[in-house]
Amino acid sequence: MAGQPKTYRIRKALAERATTELGQDGTIWDYYLLWLASGQSPLALARSLTERELGGEDVHRETVRRIVMAEGEAALGGDAQAATATASRAREIGAGALADEAGEILDNVSEDRDAITKAKARADFRVWLAGVYDRPMFGKQSQTHVAIDVTHLHLLASQSHNARQVVTAQPVRQLGSGDDAQPVDYQVVSDSATG
Repeated sequence: MAGQPKTYRIRKALAERATTELGQDGTIWDYYLLWLASGQSPLALARSLTERELGGEDVHRETVRRIVMAEGEAALGGDAQAATATASRAREIGAGALADEAGEILDNVSEDRDAITKAKARADFRVWLAGVYDRPMFGKQSQTHVAIDVTHLHLLASQSHNARQVVTAQPVRQLGSGDDAQPVDYQVVSDSATG
């Protein structure tokens, strides 16, 4: 296939990174999980491969993701759901790194208005992304606000009490006879408002 040599080069570059950074037993899957846990994205990995190992030849994010997820499935006995869950957990861990990075961006910004605006946008994005990856820790918590105006409720209650009607009705037609008779139609006998 035409794309296989490139896929092979990407896989080889990832394997070399894994053994260089994690030792001889390091796998592509381990390297990828460490990459995600450090707050990095598959897109950043693809760009890094493009610049460092593939000499500018474009590496797509989805190609990298497919390669490493296949490695993960193989490492977990062919269990695709376990591989997805493990990658999600690594991203959840990486949320802390993103929050730390947001703090560093804001701490190191120059006192120029444009630089501050840009730094705030960059930091806000990282905090938002951290919230996506780890909602309980960094996400916006949904809160329900209940405001009760007791005076308004009291006024409504007294108005409804004054407007209450007493309706008296008696059965006009019954189904059955004797003790088993069930009323089916009623007629209003009196209708008066209390006050």
